[in-house]
Amino acid sequence: MKNKWKFFIASGAFALLLAGCGKESTNQKTQVSETAEQTFMMYKQQHMNEDSLGSGDLYIHKIGQKEDEKIASDVLEQNFHYNVEKDYVLYLSDDYDLYKVASGTSKEKLAKNVVTFEQLNNSDIIFYRDQDENLYSIDLGQKEVVTEKIGNGVSQYTLKDKQIYYVSKDQDLLVYNLETREEKTIAEQVNAFKFNGEELFYTNEDNMLFYKENEDKEGVKITGDSVGLYMVEKDANDIYFVSNENEDNSLKVSDMKDQNRTSKIADDVIDYQVVDHETIYLTGDGDLFTTAKDRDTSKKLATDISNFSVHNGEVYMQDEDETLYVLKDEKQQKIASNVEESYISKTGEVAYLTKDHDLMVDHQKIESDVQSMANMNDTVAYATEENKLYYMNLGNVDDVKLVSDELNHYSTVSYLNKEIYRNTLSFKDIAGYWKATDSEEPNYVVIKENGDFSTMYSEKPIRLKIEKDSASFMNFVAVGKTSGEDLAADFTLEDDKLTIHYSSSEDGQKFERVAEASVKAAMKQYQQEQTAQEKREQEHELAIEEEEITNEMDQTVRSYLSEFSYAMNSGDTSSLSSYISPSSSFYKSQKQYIENSFDKGNGVNENNTTIVNHEKINDSKYHVSVDEDYTIYKEDGSSKDAVYTNVYTVERFDNGWYITGLNE
Repeated sequence: MKNKWKFFIASGAFALLLAGCGKESTNQKTQVSETAEQTFMMYKQQHMNEDSLGSGDLYIHKIGQKEDEKIASDVLEQNFHYNVEKDYVLYLSDDYDLYKVASGTSKEKLAKNVVTFEQLNNSDIIFYRDQDENLYSIDLGQKEVVTEKIGNGVSQYTLKDKQIYYVSKDQDLLVYNLETREEKTIAEQVNAFKFNGEELFYTNEDNMLFYKENEDKEGVKITGDSVGLYMVEKDANDIYFVSNENEDNSLKVSDMKDQNRTSKIADDVIDYQVVDHETIYLTGDGDLFTTAKDRDTSKKLATDISNFSVHNGEVYMQDEDETLYVLKDEKQQKIASNVEESYISKTGEVAYLTKDHDLMVDHQKIESDVQSMANMNDTVAYATEENKLYYMNLGNVDDVKLVSDELNHYSTVSYLNKEIYRNTLSFKDIAGYWKATDSEEPNYVVIKENGDFSTMYSEKPIRLKIEKDSASFMNFVAVGKTSGEDLAADFTLEDDKLTIHYSSSEDGQKFERVAEASVKAAMKQYQQEQTAQEKREQEHELAIEEEEITNEMDQTVRSYLSEFSYAMNSGDTSSLSSYISPSSSFYKSQKQYIENSFDKGNGVNENNTTIVNHEKINDSKYHVSVDEDYTIYKEDGSSKDAVYTNVYTVERFDNGWYITGLNE
């Protein structure tokens, strides 16, 4: 079942502006209870489920309470949501059941076989999908929980009051009334849609833009250009959009009072915002401009900008170096450098985190080594690397409250559904010596705090690096290189037992901690055995090589002796160079000897030859001893037997072995 389930939780649509300055939130604001403003969700991972997903206990911590309240067990990591208006929690169990629970109450099972779930705007309606991509709704506003199937293959949906709007598998835009149980089609061939109050924008399969004054009105085509809905705004009677028709990202405006007359404002627009009938837009070159619909020219506000937003009537922007500015009197005023995350309060205070993890409010440093922050109604909560949790009001930054200094007991801490603290497994936690418990052959690994990883089979350690986004309380993925190839391994620590799952293997291997001495002794023994084995293998390879050399040399010598007898009886020495090196003095003397003997009428008969010894001089030179028995015939008809022990010098050349000398 591994990787069968994928999960997400949609955080509530509360007014957070983080990670620089993006577009300003919609006007719809989430109501937050006084309890929620002082409540933190504490999660502690306990084990991994059968799909290798983290599962653990969920706690509620309220400012001022002495102990954290455990409200649920077997909760899947990152699969819980706090309703900040009504103070209850929704979560998925590691059996993929959906539950509701609140402080001081028992959990209530809402659904089973849930893959994803979402609660929009903290309403009483919950949406969830099962593994077959069926979309369901649950109405918690009834006396009894009511679950209804909306459809299969739903690509988009939203909730307005008690009506669910969604795009079906057939690309029809439908509205379903939860109270009357009536459903109707309000548009066909819809790719995506979005509401602006009662007004409705939608695109068709070609991404052409359409507009409805309300769901009962006829749709009006605004443009035949390709448009992304996220770049559509309405200001009074004007509809603004960015056309991608010719990949020129043209910002255009359509006047609804003037028969949808459309005019172009600018090209290469990557973001814009309409404020008090003024259009502020950012181009791909990083230039920020302002103009109005009927104005022929644009005024440049800034250059080298990567993003911007408007708050309290003022323009905030960041450049490519992540320096944050505010536009004052048409001039850029620097707020801070290296800003990773920021929030602008209603009264203009700017709270931000730097790349160095310093939390600042305007130019005052509040804390160092801050992981992240979250905010609501100008209250800010943040957590540090020292496992401390703080809470403050931007109107009184000198009054910072310590909420907890024991975050190290938890995996994650969230405030208003934003994670602000994560306690992750590291090499420091698993550094040491480990022995495999599920292997027939002995196997040990050594892990260092710096990520050096070695096994008893390693010639040298591999330096591994943790993939930051993969790390959780009990698990991380680390990558490195071995023999020029990428290596990835999944490390899980549970009950002081380590499981290592290599990407190249289907099954993980389990390890237990052992003493350094036993690992070193085992590794030393293994290395000794390996050295002995390597020596045996080398000796075996050398023996095989020596045998091959001997066979090749013997073949050369035997072939020569046979050719010698033939040449002595025929006078033909043309083939001697196949066995005796033509460059050797032996070749010349032996050739002359054979020719002279033949001219005298002598001949020989080879009775027997035996190779009796090989003496290695070096890798390419040997002495080969041969016992030779001949009968020698003379011209007068007489004969005699002769027995010799000759020692031939045999040498290796590029094309084989040749005789180069004779020692009688």
